[in-house]
Amino acid sequence: MKPKSLILDLLSASDPNPLPAASFLEAGRVFKLKENTLRVTLGRLLSGGTIDARGTGADRRYRLSPRSRILNRHILAAQSLRSRPWKGDWLSIVAWAPGRDRTGRDRFRVALGVLKLANLQPGVWVRPDNLGLSLEEVLEEFGFSNDVLWMRGALHNGRDNGALAEDLFELRRRARAIDRACRDLEASLQRLGGLSPERALAETFAVGGRAIKVMFEDPLLPGELLPRGWRGDDLRNLFAEYDRIGRMHWQSALGAPLGDRPAPAIGARTHSPMPILAGT
Repeated sequence: MKPKSLILDLLSASDPNPLPAASFLEAGRVFKLKENTLRVTLGRLLSGGTIDARGTGADRRYRLSPRSRILNRHILAAQSLRSRPWKGDWLSIVAWAPGRDRTGRDRFRVALGVLKLANLQPGVWVRPDNLGLSLEEVLEEFGFSNDVLWMRGALHNGRDNGALAEDLFELRRRARAIDRACRDLEASLQRLGGLSPERALAETFAVGGRAIKVMFEDPLLPGELLPRGWRGDDLRNLFAEYDRIGRMHWQSALGAPLGDRPAPAIGARTHSPMPILAGT
């Protein structure tokens, strides 16, 4: 467990409620993290603009900075985001020079992840036009309104839509990941009642984090393009119950409210392969 991951996940789960340093230190004991290491990490995240702080001394409280809250909002919405009826059109984005430095390129990759686009060829990203999310708003949020061309319409490449979606979105691999996440949540729900408080905290962090990563990566494709037995909705329903129980464990341990948004991303950054906070 990295101290940065722990701090950002707790702030993500508590958003918009700020947390005192004591909350991170208490959580750090569960994962055997040193107090000094956590305090140094808090200082670095603060100086880097990833988090904000208000107050002084014992009254000092921390929360995600405005730029960090953009992606956090999308992570938290992973459970409730749904697809729209599909009329057969695809959404295509063409980007010639998105993000002219490393930070910008990382931010662009995060925006692509939020929009659940797949790379068709260099500079071109596509997906079926069925996502219940505004392309224009997401591009504006991440600062790319003027850096891409986008269009809606039929995608003509000589392939069946189902076969194309299977290859672009690696649906077999994703189906296995969703099945595994469902099984992990079901097994953990049965175990939690018999675990010590400390073990329960660590387990909800790890299992919940893996599940929300899988939910965030679900491309939410039209049902007619998904393989038989796809369990995306099962995963979201299971996680809602798991989140409720995990939230109770962590709120009791920290003595602080964890907010009331759906699907807090406890553990998500620990398991995410992408630079999860825009601009960091």
